[in-house]
Parts: sequence; C-alpha cells; structure tokens
Amino acid sequence: MPRSHTKHVKKLDREAVMIEFAPLIKGSIAQIQEHSRIPLDREDLIAAALTGLFEAMNEYNPESHRSFHILAERSIRSCLQKEIKATADFFSHVTIQPVGPAEATHHMPELTFGYDWKGHKYNIH
Repeated sequence: MPRSHTKHVKKLDREAVMIEFAPLIKGSIAQIQEHSRIPLDREDLIAAALTGLFEAMNEYNPESHRSFHILAERSIRSCLQKEIKATADFFSHVTIQPVGPAEATHHMPELTFGYDWKGHKYNIH
C-alpha cells in the first residue's frame, strides 16, 4: 500500500471513531454541565474529551486484546476530570460579589469578566 493511502485510511478510521463517540461525549458534557456548581465552558469540555479520545486512539494496540471502547471511555473521563479540576482550581481564587443597581452603573474594573447564573459578578483579586 502506498504511504499516502495508508495515512488516508487512518484518517478515515479516526473520523469513524469520532463519529461513533460523539453521542457519548455530548451526553457526558451535558450531564457534567447540568450538575456542575461552577461555570464550565462547553468548548473547553469538548476539547478535553476529544483529547482523551485521541490519546486512547494513540495508545490502543489491537494485539493487546483490550477493549478500545473501555480504554476510550476511561481516557475521555480522565481528561474531562482534569479540565473540571483546572476550572475549579481557577474559581477557588475568585470571589463572588453581588452587584447592586448602583454599582452596575459605574465603570467596571478591568478584572471583571462575567456573571454567574444567579447574576453575581466574578472579580479576580
């Protein structure tokens, strides 16, 4: 088989695996966001899950007789947990202060970057 054809076949396999695992990734992320107490960016979670899937694809050895599905699920879960922990660590250094109507009209400091689902302002101190 010519080298370029081999690369193309591997690329198709990766795409097929990504399509196969897309519902699992979507469901996992929806469940995480539904139960999370901290704001998690969906795109960051998707990137983490895909990183886990790619790591599983690179680690998988068909001759080992291990289930790729189990390896991929564990790798995806591990990368999602790392992303959640990194986000939680970031927010552990952020204080949440309610913003009253009078404060909302004043110039906001540059370090203010958003509001949580309850309308509380996040400030980095």
